[in-house]
Amino acid sequence: MSDFVGSLAGRMLDYLDDPGHPSLMKVAMEQPTLAGAIPDADDAAFIPDEQFAYVGMEKFAKVRHFPCVSPASTVASMECFRSSADVFTKEAQHKIAVAFHTACEWHGARMPDDIRAMLEGTQFPGGKAFYGDLQKTAAAAVPTTPVPMAMAKESSHALMLEYPDGQVARFYAMPDHESVKTAAGYFEEHHRSLAPEHRRTYATNVEKRAAELGVHDLDRGPTLSKYAASDFGPDWPEAIEYRYRLVGPDSRAGQAYEKLAGAIAEGLVAFPDAADYLADLDALAGVRNAGDPWASLAGGRKVASGFADEIDGDQVTADMLSKAVDSKQLLQLYGKSFMEEFSKRPTEVFSSLPDDDKRVVKEVLYGRA
Repeated sequence: MSDFVGSLAGRMLDYLDDPGHPSLMKVAMEQPTLAGAIPDADDAAFIPDEQFAYVGMEKFAKVRHFPCVSPASTVASMECFRSSADVFTKEAQHKIAVAFHTACEWHGARMPDDIRAMLEGTQFPGGKAFYGDLQKTAAAAVPTTPVPMAMAKESSHALMLEYPDGQVARFYAMPDHESVKTAAGYFEEHHRSLAPEHRRTYATNVEKRAAELGVHDLDRGPTLSKYAASDFGPDWPEAIEYRYRLVGPDSRAGQAYEKLAGAIAEGLVAFPDAADYLADLDALAGVRNAGDPWASLAGGRKVASGFADEIDGDQVTADMLSKAVDSKQLLQLYGKSFMEEFSKRPTEVFSSLPDDDKRVVKEVLYGRA
């Protein structure tokens, strides 16, 4: 099913289609000092899919719109989306709004109220709007990212956020045994809608509440286990080695990754400190597609490192497949059931595919689909 309503003929969805896009000019005039670069079409070719608000298929070709790689590009992309939202289906509008919300959380940008209203499509059981309907004050033109709050025992919510204007948002009440189990399941399915630091708080609070209420039959999925972790998982060496190979052993970043690995191996650094340091190092090194540092170090899924397959002259390795278990493009192409099975045993599922499907997966892995 297409994400678009009607024809796109003659429509320029964002400034990547048209460098003279009126929305880009509007942002430049209204906020000339906005921090961060706005990438052009040539620069955008090197931005990973995860930093676009929309990635989809149109006439069997991948299309990407609304880059969110910096504060400025996020604000410009949101303004472009406001003028072209009518070409997307309601479902696609909601997905794009969720992506913008996450980008705003990362960059400290203000989300326009009309785009924020599109988030209402995702509901917590019980009707509470997900990341919902807080009204920002007009004075907070570019507010600071909301700060996770410690969970108060009398409220027992999975996530509490304090916004710059003093308002507090509470998400997912856990008054009893069943609500804790439901909160855990909901997190497993919808964690991508949360900024990474909020995922940690949500998962940790679910675990705390489960302990308080004596919930012994909590079904802990792999994502909840990772974000509630308090110590290193079995895959942390592979996570750091992958980054080390991306930047090269002769770079300063490569040496820093190597030192971090040594400190972890010798027990010289605690898990939370290592995760925070890895996040800073990724940002400084420009590593954007290696996964969230906290989840990477928590691990949980051991990679069968000896696997390798050659498809039309291109190598597909276990490391590559393990990095693709969260691929939004594969999810769009093959569906939720396939991705659930693929995330459990990526090499086995890949090996079982027909040759044509192997070629499609390979093209996605190499960024050519």
